[in-house]
Amino acid sequence: MNWILEIQAAAEADLNSALCTVVTAKGSTPGKVGSKMIVYADGSIRGTIGGGNLEKKVIENALQRISLNAPEMFRHDLLHEHGMCCGGIVEVFIEPVQKIKRLYIFGAGHIGQAIAKIAPALEFETYVIDDRASYLSMVQDQGITKWNLNLREAFDKIKFNENTYILIMTYDHSYDREILAYCIGKPHGYLGMIGSKRKIT
Repeated sequence: MNWILEIQAAAEADLNSALCTVVTAKGSTPGKVGSKMIVYADGSIRGTIGGGNLEKKVIENALQRISLNAPEMFRHDLLHEHGMCCGGIVEVFIEPVQKIKRLYIFGAGHIGQAIAKIAPALEFETYVIDDRASYLSMVQDQGITKWNLNLREAFDKIKFNENTYILIMTYDHSYDREILAYCIGKPHGYLGMIGSKRKIT
């Protein structure tokens, strides 16, 4: 199994999940060092770290780590904690899979271009949206998706969740208001609009 592709697929699908990896195995153990398993928030899994009561407990630990969004190392005495006759000791590192952060920049003017330039380095999947092809053509940095659309047409293409970041900086105040009104009721991690005091009031 290609674990890089599995982790990438989980992140791109916006699924809450955690990667569980056996990092230490002493004595007789069902899973060897390097064994991996992805646990999803619904309790389903991909891969195995050895099965039995150990795996059942690791799944419980992983669901807890998903809810807390924090990694942790867990030590398991297979005989005394789980009644497994193999009797070894296993340490499992559990880390939530970080979902993709998506940044949608409405407006490809000079400020939008500047923000788009640095966003990929901050691990954002970056989208610049503008109905002016000439301005989008000035966004030439790699890793940036450009949508040459009427600004309203972009609404149905945005993936709204807690990792959605939206910046509004178009050339028309009425567009800014419309985008803000639409997005403010959707799930998001950040929603911002540039403007003077007079504009924002």
